[in-house]
Amino acid sequence: MRKNLLKEMIDFNVSEEDLSVTTGLTRKTIKNKISGKYDFSLSEVILIKDTHFPGKEIEYLFHDFEDKLKAS
Repeated sequence: MRKNLLKEMIDFNVSEEDLSVTTGLTRKTIKNKISGKYDFSLSEVILIKDTHFPGKEIEYLFHDFEDKLKAS
């Protein structure tokens, strides 16, 4: 679960539908990626951060994603 991303989505009034439009992914796919069932790609992470949360760090929004990058 990407808790920091969810928190910021609430704070910035960003919906799953907004992320769907931004990334071109279905709402169901966005929901699965937020829940941690599937991973966001690096390009999706950057696009979401730059479009909706420009003042936030990727490491904060997607802290579990960063852990996966370090493991590979």
